[in-house]
Amino acid sequence: MPRDPTRRRKREDGMEVCNHRCKRTCVNKRSRSILWAKEGNSCVRHAKRMDLHPNCQAPCPASTRGHYVRDATPDDFGAAIKSMLDANMREAAIDVFFSKNLVDWKEGRANWPELPVASDHTTDFDDVPQDAGPSHQQFVDVADERRHDGNEDESDDAMDLLPIPAVGAKMSQTTSRSASIATSAASSAPSQVNPFLCFPEPDARKTIKLLYIPDPSRSHDRIKDVAHHLSWVKRYLAEDHLASIQHLKGFYVKARTSRDDLDAVGLPYRMTEWLWVMTCLSDHRSDDGLKSFDISYMTWEDFKDVLVDPRSEKNKMRWDFIRSHELLIGGLDYTIDTSDPHCAYNLHGDDRRRYDATLSALMQVAKFWPPVPSLQMAGYKWNTVAILDMIAVKHGWRRPKTTLLTPGCPIPAGTVLKRSHSDCGDFVILPEEDVRGTGAAATSERDRRNALRTWEELNARTSSPEQRWVSQDYVDSLAVFGEWRFFIVGGHVICTVHTMKMDDDNDVWHGRRVWQFRSLAEIRELWRNHQDVPVTADVLVNPQTGDRRQRAKGWEELRSFIDAVYRGLVIQESNPSGLRSSLTVFCRMDIGLMFDGEGNPSYFVNEIERTPTMSMWLKVVEDTTNRFMFDTFARVLHSHVTRLDDLYTF
Repeated sequence: MPRDPTRRRKREDGMEVCNHRCKRTCVNKRSRSILWAKEGNSCVRHAKRMDLHPNCQAPCPASTRGHYVRDATPDDFGAAIKSMLDANMREAAIDVFFSKNLVDWKEGRANWPELPVASDHTTDFDDVPQDAGPSHQQFVDVADERRHDGNEDESDDAMDLLPIPAVGAKMSQTTSRSASIATSAASSAPSQVNPFLCFPEPDARKTIKLLYIPDPSRSHDRIKDVAHHLSWVKRYLAEDHLASIQHLKGFYVKARTSRDDLDAVGLPYRMTEWLWVMTCLSDHRSDDGLKSFDISYMTWEDFKDVLVDPRSEKNKMRWDFIRSHELLIGGLDYTIDTSDPHCAYNLHGDDRRRYDATLSALMQVAKFWPPVPSLQMAGYKWNTVAILDMIAVKHGWRRPKTTLLTPGCPIPAGTVLKRSHSDCGDFVILPEEDVRGTGAAATSERDRRNALRTWEELNARTSSPEQRWVSQDYVDSLAVFGEWRFFIVGGHVICTVHTMKMDDDNDVWHGRRVWQFRSLAEIRELWRNHQDVPVTADVLVNPQTGDRRQRAKGWEELRSFIDAVYRGLVIQESNPSGLRSSLTVFCRMDIGLMFDGEGNPSYFVNEIERTPTMSMWLKVVEDTTNRFMFDTFARVLHSHVTRLDDLYTF
């Protein structure tokens, strides 16, 4: 009988310890101690791995089936707490860890078990020789490492919140500790022991703690505002999902019940697309049944308040809560205009500087997806455009010419004007050639657009020096044929949606799921006679005629184009940093169609989207494909983060 998804599984409370005595006591890298949470059975999976315990045999208690782990005792709690304190964990974070797994845990150091004078399970940093190896790391007082130039550094207060490694240190605190333990164990091991056993143990698959901060620009309170909103979708939520997001007012609303809801499992709600993505990630499990993500939620206002002033009494616990997560999605979107006084983030002046300083400190202990530096780079847009131009030149493709404008220079007529750091088509000025018709209304619209093409108007729409304007060749086929939006997960196209703007004044869009594609040869033939027989989007999207070979050719041409662009972008973005681009996890590639003077068609990339605010057009895609895409995203994201944590190359 299938499991009722609305029925919540009872959580298993308690802590346990690996029962192996055939080697030095096993340390859980996540808790930085000998303790594992019973929930999820991660300790059992660890203890069963013989590659981690190659010398296990009697009288080791774990060599007997069924005795792999044992319940943690108060002495174990004391030893674990000492290990955590040695690893510079805050007392509040330690209380959060134990409270989550022990129902009767009492917070406050006065209520803790007695701590051992010297732990039998871990090696203190001070006990490790200075030449213990490249993994050894020292931590020093931040104040001793500051170099002042006469002015107070804005980021000093934020950096004081974290331990800063000494000059020359290369590894994180957790990694350094595990490596030091391994080194100490090696020094006391018998000479006949295989020296390769002294290398750090590989990480077993784990549940990643993820914190999601919904973007405030997508918030709405009324059902009538979201019923047809592009970035909202109707879904059915189980009670446990509702309980986890109940404080996110403005990001989900109760939907009216219809006949279609009678047979559905769960309660009907309308919610933002990315909030639905997070619920899908929270449901995902690995092949062995382990939960991939343990997701928490925090409003933007709370997150902003903490990062602006993490030292305040009311924010200390919340700061430790934020730092306890391994991965964060959300926060300030650096690709859009965050300096506008009416921006939904409402973060300006000194508060913005303090936020950025604390964020720099937070990025040292937690990962962001997408990484903040990649968002800052993408915000300029023209860096990506330059890469797309290089790729087009390499393959002989046509692209609209883009010219960076210098303030005060002549503004080319008949071009599209675009500004960096903009969202959803904001700060785009189309030329008068885009206006159809000959009546008074059309003439008035042309005059209005021409009046905007002055530096006085452009400067009035620029709120910071980093925002730059460009002129780009006008591609009229975008208005005629729209765009194909390809959703790429892990380097593979999962879903395609075709979109067209139907009403500029009311920002009305039409989207449809795409299954079939015409070949460029077919499009060329249709365009040759377009004066007599108009070619519309309906003719090109999901053609009603054509055999399997023709449709396969159309898809192969597009697939080859997408693959070449994707490869070029990833390589160009990865090479400077030496890190894999965030595009390899999840992105959206918007592709248009343009023609040369002889009527030859070619594809071009109009936009690359990579932020957790990008529209995904879930309303026009079948639920099975949506869920398939997000389950794939969960697997790829988990693998991506896990690879970043694997610090040992062999």
